[in-house]
Amino acid sequence: MNPKTLAAKLAAIPAVLFATAGAAYAELPASIATDVGAAKTDMLAAIALVIGAMVAVWGLLKLASKLGWR
Repeated sequence: MNPKTLAAKLAAIPAVLFATAGAAYAELPASIATDVGAAKTDMLAAIALVIGAMVAVWGLLKLASKLGWR
C-alpha cells in the first residue's frame, strides 16, 4: 500500500468521526421536566436530612467525649 494513500485514509478517520459526532437535543414533555424538578427538590431535602443526622451524631459523640461518657 502506498504510504500517501495510507496517510490519507488514516487522516479521514478523525474527519468522519468529527463530522458524525454531535449532540442530539430532544425536547422533553412538560410533565417530565416538572417531575425531574420535583425529584431534584426531594433529593436535596433527603441529602440535607442525612447531613443533619450525621452532624447530630457527631455532636452527641463530641459531647459524650467531653463529659467522659466515652
